[in-house]
Amino acid sequence: GIFSIYSLSHRAHLVMFSAVTDQMMKKFFYHDDDVTEEAQKIAKVFVAVSVGFLFVSLRVHPIQFGKNLIKKTRVYVLAVSHLVLSNEKKGLKALQKEMDFDEETSKSQSTLKGTRTIYFLRHGESQWNYVFNRGFGVSFPLRLARGLVMELMCLFNARNSFFVDAPLSDRGLEQVEELRKFLNKVNDPFLTDAEVAALRSKHVDVLRADAAKGEKLSKKSIIVTSNLRRAAHTAAIAFMDRFERTKEKLFVNDALQEMARNVDAFALAGEAFDAVPYTGIANVAKDKGTLNTIVEETVKFDVESNAGNKGIGRRGATDCLRFAHWATSPSAVPKECEAIIATGHSIYFKEFFKLFLPSASKHDAKSKKIVNCGVIAFELKKYEHEKKGVFYSIDENSIETVYGGFVQKGKH
Repeated sequence: GIFSIYSLSHRAHLVMFSAVTDQMMKKFFYHDDDVTEEAQKIAKVFVAVSVGFLFVSLRVHPIQFGKNLIKKTRVYVLAVSHLVLSNEKKGLKALQKEMDFDEETSKSQSTLKGTRTIYFLRHGESQWNYVFNRGFGVSFPLRLARGLVMELMCLFNARNSFFVDAPLSDRGLEQVEELRKFLNKVNDPFLTDAEVAALRSKHVDVLRADAAKGEKLSKKSIIVTSNLRRAAHTAAIAFMDRFERTKEKLFVNDALQEMARNVDAFALAGEAFDAVPYTGIANVAKDKGTLNTIVEETVKFDVESNAGNKGIGRRGATDCLRFAHWATSPSAVPKECEAIIATGHSIYFKEFFKLFLPSASKHDAKSKKIVNCGVIAFELKKYEHEKKGVFYSIDENSIETVYGGFVQKGKH
């Protein structure tokens, strides 16, 4: 019975392979009736070898090949549908008015329910940024062509793409590594005690989750990322030494997903409780193995707060509220947590600041993007109003640049 099933399966593959060969040959090699039979045979052999080489090089069974293609097609359809039909910024202005309480009103008519220190870390440059954000001069067609070739190479892998849920670019990986060096500079053996003391601030200690010898850590923190690869990879690589030391997990929260139509903002970790794939990390670490292998072995995800991909009807304002509620909720985050390091995206962060800063505020955070791998600290306050219930507010004076800052000119 087993041999009969295998034989039937093998025959089916041969029929399918022959059909693919015929169709490709007819489409690409001969269209006219005067093509000789010998030429047709040569063309068929050429196409057969090419298709066979494709299957072998991909190391995939023909049936699995078809399944992967179906899965990837579904990803493309959903991503393009979101691009065409979504309107994520709808409702932001209305919610901004609803959240707009001045400090005096907040103190007189509301009860402060809690304060949480938040660090917004923007991801490194993505492949999408590499293609579309470096200008449209003479190099743009070359960047776009490279992107299309790279997309073709991962066509049959539903967990990888160049454009959809775009991963970090080479420059992005360099930016992440620079942030990692900044966080680890306190370990430089050639620095004096005075130089190390100058480098150590309460923010660096919180980000590193350690304090100077003999000192107490000012605040305990957790690290959370959006469900998009460029953010998750930024957090995993920048804090890799911390993860290796503490054995903590990287939280994934879909409420942080970028607020944009483009396909690069559509997650490949599309299902609820799905871990972000470590695909698209191409460079090689000099010390041991490939970087994605090292990170995958070191950094594990906590996916309890990942509800899956955003839908076409997603409202960014609702997700900003969701994250604010999650970040200030003692039941959602560990009880000992006093600070949250949130790795995410420029548009989302800017809209978050616009929502929860007072309308009178003219702070750069409301109008300018955080630079790639920039880290901004602030205090998020949770109030309960007598009539309007719970609302959130950011104290403008609490906003500090820890690393990088805001974009002053140009596009990043």
